[in-house]
Amino acid sequence: MDEDCYLFFWDLRSSKLLGAYWESHSDDITAVKFHPSKPNSLISGGTDGILNLYNLLEPTEDDALLFSFNSESSVEKISWNSGASSDQVACITHTNDMKVWDVTSGDAVVHFSRTAVAGAMMRSNPDAVHLNECYETPKGNGKFGLLACSLSGYLEITLIQNYFFVI
Repeated sequence: MDEDCYLFFWDLRSSKLLGAYWESHSDDITAVKFHPSKPNSLISGGTDGILNLYNLLEPTEDDALLFSFNSESSVEKISWNSGASSDQVACITHTNDMKVWDVTSGDAVVHFSRTAVAGAMMRSNPDAVHLNECYETPKGNGKFGLLACSLSGYLEITLIQNYFFVI
């Protein structure tokens, strides 16, 4: 593991360092996100392609690490979905793929490649499509939304229960 990769925890009220993790990622950490309603659940992602789920109530990094998910590409963005029957986390990679995992079981739920998103947008050139943001839909109904754009404009794609695109 790279010795220069750290995840620090600070108390901003007192500027006190609360702790650090240094063994879970082997390269730069590019995204971190706390669970929207569970403040002790944190997911981190990095250029090593790994997303790590932590329970910050645990005293050591080894105990805190609940799951490691391999995105197989550098992680650009992370999103939580807490409206599903179990919590899910999604990431958009630097290669413009979207992947979703169930954080209760650790199982991969779905993977949409840039080519699949381009097809749903009816674009023939996947290189002209960019995945901008993955988000929990506003009604909290367990669905992820995906905002993608192409050279000709923006398109919102919503994932439904069976993980198909709805345009």
